[in-house]
Amino acid sequence: MSREEGKSDDRLLRALAGLSAGEPRRGMLVDILDSVIADTNAERAFLFLLGKPGGFHVLAARNRDSEDIPEPLKRMSHFAISRMLDVGEGWAVDDARTDRRYRTEDSKEGLKSPLSIRICPLLSGDEIIGGVYIDHRFITLEAPAVQEDVLPGWASLCSIAVALREQSSSLRSLRAHGAVGDQPGAGPAPGAPGGAEAVVKTRREFARELDEFFGFDSANPDMLDLFDTIRGVNNSSIPILIYGESGTGKTLLASAIHQASARVDEPFITLGCGTIPDTLIESELMGHDKGAFTGADVEREGLLSQADGGTFFIDNVEDMSLDMQTRLLRVLEDGRVRPLGSKQTLVVDIRVIAAAQVDLERLVRKGSFRQDLYYRIKGLQLELPPLRERWEDIPALAGILFRRHDGELQAPKFAEGTIERLARYHWPGNVRELENEMRRLATLGVRKISLDDFAPELIGRARALLCEGDSSNSLERIVGEVEREAIEDALKRFGGNKSRAAEWLRITRKALYRRLRKYGIRSSSASSTNGGARGQDPAGAGGD
Repeated sequence: MSREEGKSDDRLLRALAGLSAGEPRRGMLVDILDSVIADTNAERAFLFLLGKPGGFHVLAARNRDSEDIPEPLKRMSHFAISRMLDVGEGWAVDDARTDRRYRTEDSKEGLKSPLSIRICPLLSGDEIIGGVYIDHRFITLEAPAVQEDVLPGWASLCSIAVALREQSSSLRSLRAHGAVGDQPGAGPAPGAPGGAEAVVKTRREFARELDEFFGFDSANPDMLDLFDTIRGVNNSSIPILIYGESGTGKTLLASAIHQASARVDEPFITLGCGTIPDTLIESELMGHDKGAFTGADVEREGLLSQADGGTFFIDNVEDMSLDMQTRLLRVLEDGRVRPLGSKQTLVVDIRVIAAAQVDLERLVRKGSFRQDLYYRIKGLQLELPPLRERWEDIPALAGILFRRHDGELQAPKFAEGTIERLARYHWPGNVRELENEMRRLATLGVRKISLDDFAPELIGRARALLCEGDSSNSLERIVGEVEREAIEDALKRFGGNKSRAAEWLRITRKALYRRLRKYGIRSSSASSTNGGARGQDPAGAGGD
């Protein structure tokens, strides 16, 4: 046995030992990907699971420097994954750049697409549930990456880890909603390490802390990993950077971190960079003396001074101007604040938590965000998953949000099939959108919630037509609405890119154009949630 083979076996044994010790956390998946990179000489490795038809989400993504990869979906070739699914087995590309279909999304921003790609499927029985994706942007992956027993071996281990996570997640979800009791003598869940007693103990340990954070026991593995990380820094003042889409609860998470910290009795002050004009933000941050400028009729304490001893939360930090970034950096470096018009310098002790919706590292490369400030606020990075990836939490969240806005504080009942439809919906507005729906239903006094009670865009226009009971709603019209919805969803999913939308719908581009004209769909409008421009021609809008 060679020295490298010995190291590979050691890594595999450590991974197996980790799996046997209990429920796989994200940290274990990260370790597995680091080992995959070491064994295959890959530059990057991604572990992904399939979702809705044509969709997938990434559980973990790592590079050769043992770092997480931001926005991993943009770094991967979706076409390569579709080819793997089409053939039903591993897929290899030695020179991906000769075929433009293998381009990744970030190649549009001038970043290099991968040269060499290898994908090995994750299997559950005979069904493909995801894959291990490795690539290199500069060299062709050779042995041992192409050997039949290396990447498939790690993929098999990942399949086991994913299955264990799913089993534990399902059991937690059942227990959280009362479907399974907490009998200490319950038998072990099939395939679950430690059996039911171990999972119950884990849940009980988590419950008190999780309730303090969000008011319910999450059943989502990624959220549990997030809470594990938060607990690890409870007594620290390390700066935290939170990534998450709009409406995922970044402010709530920042507040929860503050409440769980040693600074809980001190102020929690919030600055929304996108809500304050740049001309006023310095005064808001630093404060000002009376007469410091026209209109400064009274002395005002700045937000940084108000946060002294506590936590200062900066929302949408990506919207902060370079000038204000410089001023904030100075405060974070020396802990001193000078209000406008004052000769006095104030000493402040604050913990900074920042939140962003876009990759700050990319803004640093573009020169629109200071690199030194980026590293100053990125002591610990957290990623808050969107609601569509937390389907396990939707039943509990829906009930909690309903009670929050119901005067009688009663838990709602859901008609058969309603929760399943809520879990399938993609929730572009995330938790905020779900709360809006629950607020509306609570205000209307709905006690048993059915699909008919929801907005048409949530349950689908075709379903809404059926619910109307209008005799003019012919089968042709209903089928047309289903087709229109499918096309609009595909365009939204791929940001208006018609080539990828057609591929996902399994129709030709010509057929897609014909339907765009038939239904009067503007692909730019359909993709507006992803930032598409409006007012373009139906057949010409959207990038390819």
